Amino acid sequence: MAAPVAISSKDVEAFLASCAASSEAAYGATEAVLRRLQDPASRAGARRLLGAVRRHFADGQEDECARTFHFRIRDVLLDPHLQGSQQRKKLTVMEIPSIFISEDWCFAFYEGLNQLPDHVFRDKTVADLECGNGWISIALAEKWSPLKVYGLDIDPRVIKIAWINLYLNALDDNGLPIYDGEGKTLLDRVEFHESDLLAYCRDNKTELDCIVGCIPQILNPNPEAMSNIITEKSSVEFLYSLNNYYDLQNVVVFPSHDVAIEYSLRLFSPALAIVDEHLTRYLPKQWLTSSAIEGRADCNHAEDAVTVIEAPAQSDLLIELVRKLKP
Repeated sequence: MAAPVAISSKDVEAFLASCAASSEAAYGATEAVLRRLQDPASRAGARRLLGAVRRHFADGQEDECARTFHFRIRDVLLDPHLQGSQQRKKLTVMEIPSIFISEDWCFAFYEGLNQLPDHVFRDKTVADLECGNGWISIALAEKWSPLKVYGLDIDPRVIKIAWINLYLNALDDNGLPIYDGEGKTLLDRVEFHESDLLAYCRDNKTELDCIVGCIPQILNPNPEAMSNIITEKSSVEFLYSLNNYYDLQNVVVFPSHDVAIEYSLRLFSPALAIVDEHLTRYLPKQWLTSSAIEGRADCNHAEDAVTVIEAPAQSDLLIELVRKLKP
């Protein structure tokens, strides 16, 4: 196999020059690199370029890169007990100004995931809601070897940076694939998609085993309006202030109770769901299993119906119900 073509200092300087004018220019330059990463013929060269850029700003100069060229590439350090199957001590990530990074709650969230048993994620299909620059999706895939992780975010710019970060960690600085013990790379295990919450999975009929989400956001009650507000052409200042505002709120608002609950059940399509009695009023009546509604004209079961049993609020009654069902 021919030796990889080395990246020269002129290549690095040309890339930096294309980023220097503004945040918009830097985003355009990173888009161009992503297109090269997505093309197998130019993928290795694009990855080597990013590696050379990172080395150019080594020794704590990442912030200088951000101030001058409107992006930075840095390492996210993982605690020893959080390292994955490859025992990586760090992940490499690109950041741009429109993506707000709040490490405290991100790391707290990831540490929380690490408290779960391995079987929750191993060989499972997982959705990571509001994935941001993608490092948690990548870390999850690297540590637990799930079948697939779908990193989802409503911000189209975020998704493109997440893809770049995937390539940064799936390939080494020479542009060669990094294989795990099963002969797979992170490119086999992770995908990123623009999506309003779980819309991508719903539209593509993707069956999920697990959903995680570090969601420090207040979503517009009108999903269509939200999609129109946040576009790839939104200004860097708008996207940054929006993410900054979201971070302060730390609340998720679904369009309505019925959308949130019904949407989740339709996505998982369980054979049987036990739902708190205070929430069943938001579900289609034809889903409910109860002698009180049998025979009603509006309760005929459709093909996509989910069988729902009301769970009594009192714990002793709920235990008795589970005993009767013998799941």
